[in-house]
Amino acid sequence: MFFGTSGTFGSALIGAGWSPAGAVLARVLVAALALTVPALLALRGRWSVLRRSAWQVTVYGLVGVAACQICYFNAIARMPVGISIMLEYLGIVLIVLWLWARHGQTPRPLTIGDRYDGGSPSRVSAARSLRSHSPRRLAATT
Repeated sequence: MFFGTSGTFGSALIGAGWSPAGAVLARVLVAALALTVPALLALRGRWSVLRRSAWQVTVYGLVGVAACQICYFNAIARMPVGISIMLEYLGIVLIVLWLWARHGQTPRPLTIGDRYDGGSPSRVSAARSLRSHSPRRLAATT
């Protein structure tokens, strides 16, 4: 909830002496309180849906929300917010580059944003360039 304000919110709490984990707990609790009423309205008494997927909701909440926020707030505690956000967004790029360099898995055109209905010329040429310059092909030609 209000993802764009999490860096400012977190850095203000951490600057006031809160630990990154405490700041995450506060943020998650505020979001949970704010989203409880809309979630209850969306369920409309269908509690079996929640019971069936309770473990998935719990795991997502712990890993997908809390763990990600703890890592991010720990980064904010040690470096400026802008650099922390840049590293967060570059995470997936670094994973793609690692798979390409280490295992020779060339990113698919869809990975770099190309659509299969043509896409823009720059993205198509970038996808072709990536395929022709894969580490395995370069190693085979040298």
